Amino acid sequence: VTVDYLAQAMPDISDGPGLAQFRVTFAIDAAVPAWHLPGMTLLTVESGVVHVTPLKAPIQAVDVGRSGQADRVENLTFDPDQAGRDAGVSLLPGDFIFAEMGGVISVRQERDEPAVMLVATVIGSGQPLVRFTSDPREPATPVPPMA
Repeated sequence: VTVDYLAQAMPDISDGPGLAQFRVTFAIDAAVPAWHLPGMTLLTVESGVVHVTPLKAPIQAVDVGRSGQADRVENLTFDPDQAGRDAGVSLLPGDFIFAEMGGVISVRQERDEPAVMLVATVIGSGQPLVRFTSDPREPATPVPPMA
């Protein structure tokens, strides 16, 4: 899994949150067991197919479909009874998810081509953009914020 930072903007006149955008590329068979999202986050599949499972806090998955319109919207929450099962949703190019602050998701690449997701998120000053761990309950080792 590789992360490419695209843009980040922090307000100069207040201590309020900023915005960041980055690209996450999943090689074939790549997975992130627990991705801690820094704030409200929009993740859009640019290419390939990914399977997303909520581990903490609800997410909303939108299937754009061939029409370019939102054909299906799923509100997904983590169900401990489903842990270890194939819970979640598969997303195709153009599909996206919206996660509220405090979300933790599991993401894995599917099929026979790499997958790319574009991510836009609200972040606090000095907050890491990406935190991947193997367990949603353990502290995450952050990827440093964009300089």
